[in-house]
Amino acid sequence: MIKCLPSASVFVVKRISLFLLFGISFGRTYAVGQDDVVTKLIEANTILTEANVTLSDANAKLMASLLAAQGGQGVSIKDDATATSAKAESAEPRAIQTFAIYMAGRFGWITPTWYEGGEYSHWGNAIAGAVGARLKVSNNLVLRAEGEYSVFWFENLGVAVCNSSGTFCHSQSGDQGVETIMGNLYLDLLTSYKLKPYIGAGCGYMDSKITSFWVDDRRDYGNIYGLYTGVGFNLSKRGGATVDLGMRYLSMRIQEAHAEFISFNAGVRFTF
Repeated sequence: MIKCLPSASVFVVKRISLFLLFGISFGRTYAVGQDDVVTKLIEANTILTEANVTLSDANAKLMASLLAAQGGQGVSIKDDATATSAKAESAEPRAIQTFAIYMAGRFGWITPTWYEGGEYSHWGNAIAGAVGARLKVSNNLVLRAEGEYSVFWFENLGVAVCNSSGTFCHSQSGDQGVETIMGNLYLDLLTSYKLKPYIGAGCGYMDSKITSFWVDDRRDYGNIYGLYTGVGFNLSKRGGATVDLGMRYLSMRIQEAHAEFISFNAGVRFTF
């Protein structure tokens, strides 16, 4: 028994030594393998990041090229992302405020035709000022409502006055001035474009003063009605100032007389 103990101890020591050597070797191998995996992951992430940056640059340059082809060549490109954002904003459709207040001024030329008590055709001058509000109904439709004060007048107006049967006529001359206060409604069409046609109608009160036709001056009050059509053109991208070119048909009832007018006018609307 005493002789066997050393050999048994040597056997145990050898086994323990082999186990320790195996564990140390396995641990080193596992650590090295783990380091390799982490390194590969870092390299893959770097490659993906570089690919993403390259794709973003390519996309920005493509958008800049497309916008330049649509008319945005005037922007100098220092930073692709900034230039693309600026051009994309400029290429967006013009935004229309849902509700806005505006002021308008108009001038033009007007010709009347009298049906009762005589007929004449003569060109006069007209000016008008208006304050109104507009409401966006849809992307291509805007409703406007306004109050308008206008004045038009005729100088050296010649009138052929005839009897009821038309067998006898004589000429008279004089001046006429008309003041009106009207409420008008308009529909602006195709409002997402710079050129906007419109239609409208209105009614109100008028004061007419005629001089030199008779021995005494004549002043009449009555109602006036109108139909309008025309086109507006934006001077700014957001529609702050709009040039207005239009035509009007006006019908007046003065006591027992009936007068009709056609006018052509130009003006500017300022929206706030």
